Amino acid sequence: QLDTQTGLDYLRQQPEVDTERIILFGQSLGGAIALDLLARNRDTMAGCIVENTFTDLPSMHRLVFPIFRGLAHMLSEPWDNIASLRAVGAFMPPMLFLSGRRDELIPPEMMDRLHAKAKEVAKPTVRIMKRDFAEGRHVYMYTQPGFYEAIAEYFAALQ
Repeated sequence: QLDTQTGLDYLRQQPEVDTERIILFGQSLGGAIALDLLARNRDTMAGCIVENTFTDLPSMHRLVFPIFRGLAHMLSEPWDNIASLRAVGAFMPPMLFLSGRRDELIPPEMMDRLHAKAKEVAKPTVRIMKRDFAEGRHVYMYTQPGFYEAIAEYFAALQ
């Protein structure tokens, strides 16, 4: 968390960077990091794109390591993305959720819940987009037909 905040602070200090047009992007754990950074800088981000990200780390731990279910509470950082979205609340910028429906690691339903929470807490005028990719898996989503078009549509909506 300190690294991402330091990186964002450094970026904001660069004279060639328009600080009102910074958009976060994260995939999988990177999506959790992006959402956390968004929650801590909620009134200054122009947007956020999240790809194949989980709702919270304890839930993922229970799915990936079922034999160690009872140890999920020992995780030092829960990366609770629902809580991050709740913290952003009315400051929610336009968002894009990219979901691979054949993700073999993160259940696509988790992306559905993140998208629903963002829509719930955002102001009604804020565009919260979601694009499902029927054959999309956890990695290589960029190879899916329509992937770049979804991002282009999102950027166009920001204008």
